[in-house]
Amino acid sequence: MRRGRSGFTLIELLVVIAIIAILAAILFPVFAQARDKARQATCTSNLKQIGTVLLMYIQDYDGWYPPAQPACCLGKNQISQDAIWEEMEPYHKNKEVWRCPSDPTPYVTIPMPRLGFKGGYAVSYLVNETGWSDPKVPHLAYANNSAQVSEPASFIYFCEFVMGTKDNGPMIGVGPANGSSSRLPPPDEVITPDRVYNLAGNSAYNVPPRHSGGNNYLYADGHVKWARSTLGRHWWMSPPQ
Repeated sequence: MRRGRSGFTLIELLVVIAIIAILAAILFPVFAQARDKARQATCTSNLKQIGTVLLMYIQDYDGWYPPAQPACCLGKNQISQDAIWEEMEPYHKNKEVWRCPSDPTPYVTIPMPRLGFKGGYAVSYLVNETGWSDPKVPHLAYANNSAQVSEPASFIYFCEFVMGTKDNGPMIGVGPANGSSSRLPPPDEVITPDRVYNLAGNSAYNVPPRHSGGNNYLYADGHVKWARSTLGRHWWMSPPQ
């Protein structure tokens, strides 16, 4: 009398393992892509909330934007005054909106008790201050009025960034830059993420594409857009016509 089968043969086990390996190879990239999309959606939501806060702020302050850095670099290796996050805090009450989940090393703001700044923000988004070294054009290094923005739906206000050096403040510069200066790029020039510098002129601190080959940008009218690249005019408060 023949005894019944009590297990799998080696060939059968190898076939099952091979099938599992093939399914894993197919599904793991799908899961990773879904995770990245979820992070991108969170980043977009964060920026939309910041955009709503920005519009509320300028409505309450007669069109004036919050100052990005009212005082800068008071001492060696001292970060510029981290004003804008705390200027906007009464409107959002949530520090988490300033961090993108795809940013592994957000910039943590420092406390400044003398000026009433508490610090402790993990920040992934910075103000577009392109042009701060050009005295002939308006820029966002200090509080400017929204009336100076000729195309709010096309002007980038906040964008993703990488922190540069300890003596660099809450600003972002767009290449091409020269040394420590930040000049506005030609209006029709294509600006890819690798040309967006946190430290003007130093490509070691350029912004990586964090979301499917691109980044999220918050525009002055409050809308958020993902893009692989932008145009030079998107970084001008009032681009030439």
